[in-house]
Amino acid sequence: MILGCPPKGTGKSDITVLLSSSENKIASAIVSALQAEKSVVDIYDIESFVVSVTEISLDHAGSSDDTKAGSSKVVVFDGEQDVDLLDLTMSGLSSLIAVDSVPSGLYTKIRIEIDNPRLVLKSDPDTVIEDVHLTANSHLFISKSFELPEGQNSLIVLDFGGIHLIENGNGKYTLTPQLRADITVQSADVTLEGVIESVDMDADTLTLTSGGVTTTVNYAGAAVFLPADTDTPTGTEADLVAGLTVHVEGVLNPDSTVDASAIRIVS
Repeated sequence: MILGCPPKGTGKSDITVLLSSSENKIASAIVSALQAEKSVVDIYDIESFVVSVTEISLDHAGSSDDTKAGSSKVVVFDGEQDVDLLDLTMSGLSSLIAVDSVPSGLYTKIRIEIDNPRLVLKSDPDTVIEDVHLTANSHLFISKSFELPEGQNSLIVLDFGGIHLIENGNGKYTLTPQLRADITVQSADVTLEGVIESVDMDADTLTLTSGGVTTTVNYAGAAVFLPADTDTPTGTEADLVAGLTVHVEGVLNPDSTVDASAIRIVS
């Protein structure tokens, strides 16, 4: 969905949006300071921390040589996709959120809206804590100028910078993301979970629907884990059938296809 009218003559650029939660040195320094005050929740005390991504949008400023053009809002994801920030932080993988075609040209800001936090601590695994305040009223943004050339496939990686969760007392918490963004044409390590829509055994590919996004997955080099498998995969491509829910780990290419290294059948 595109809100506003792009400048005349503007072509299209294909993008793939990923969400990650890898640590960085600045964020680690902030956490160290908070730990001295004994107010930060240690990541190793967290069983899971799920949030819902509800919207991702970009501020489009027109062509790079058109300084008088006003910005328009380009929505690249509008829905509800659950993401476990703990899984992203501990695995170092990214979660696929959206694939879209947007007007090429200059962009100046990335906005992300999150909602419905659900925190579970290892000390009380049966309790889901929902009283988690999200800074900026759940409306996060990154002021970053970048160019999306016409006809190019780009990856936009939105990084939470790790889980920085502050315990306020009385069972209340605050999430303080150190959000940053990387715009690249390189591949990225990803994880995605979804339902197999179809399988092409001749091409060694399957189509997977995850969070409203349909992705082509190349499974030629993937280890297939059955639900009962732990460390040793015993599955084959014959076990990959339409209708199954699977968890895929692999490499996302700039053209939005995934080369899987492991496929775990969930159900």
